[in-house]
Amino acid sequence: MARPKHADTRYLELKNGKYRVTVAVPRALQGKLGTKLKRPLNTDSRATANTLKWAVVAELKAIIDRAARDVPQGDHLTREALELATHRVTVRDDQELAQLDEEIVRRAEEMLGDPVATETDPDTGGPVYLYDAERESAAGLFAAMASGRATPIECHHGDFLAQSLTKARTKSDDRRAIAFLSAWCDQTGTSATLEAITRKEAFRFHDALPKLPGAPASPVTLNKYLGRLSRSTCSGYVTGSLSRPTCGRD
Repeated sequence: MARPKHADTRYLELKNGKYRVTVAVPRALQGKLGTKLKRPLNTDSRATANTLKWAVVAELKAIIDRAARDVPQGDHLTREALELATHRVTVRDDQELAQLDEEIVRRAEEMLGDPVATETDPDTGGPVYLYDAERESAAGLFAAMASGRATPIECHHGDFLAQSLTKARTKSDDRRAIAFLSAWCDQTGTSATLEAITRKEAFRFHDALPKLPGAPASPVTLNKYLGRLSRSTCSGYVTGSLSRPTCGRD
């Protein structure tokens, strides 16, 4: 049974006896806008707040949309997935959560496209549909990110740099370190997510870093990059695994 309109608490938060509108900011934009946008409604009536909130929600979402346009278009699927993940965390109604998860599955299947080939299952004799490998990988990553099961390695990096009190040169080292890790993930087919950088993968990257195109020859510089990654990725695996000072070894 549908909830009565006066009981609707979507986008509403009670603060000091008055209602205000809160809209979650996608992770990709939180470095610019914070985790939530808020606007007071100056009323203690939930019914009145529900009447007033929609214009404010539209205004706050317009701010988010304008900020999102500054994000490179090539990253639009990641941005979409992170927006869904952010919204998923705020959902409290089980039915709404189920509908959102269905939408994530539908969107991933849309990205997957039609099968490119069909094989016969030797056990059941039924068809086995094969899909384009790149589309299948992208659809799987999208679903994982949108469901909150995968976090891009650079997801929190903007927030980290914005809050960091280090010098501009050190921040440049941070950006180069992330770029090397991303390049290694592409080169090895490793998912560029925090969850995929297990202790084993962290050691593999540690040993491969000196051989990556553009990597500095100095062991001191290489270890500095590893140290910056340990601080900036917010990953326990990376923090615990990239600290051994053995770059440049024979």
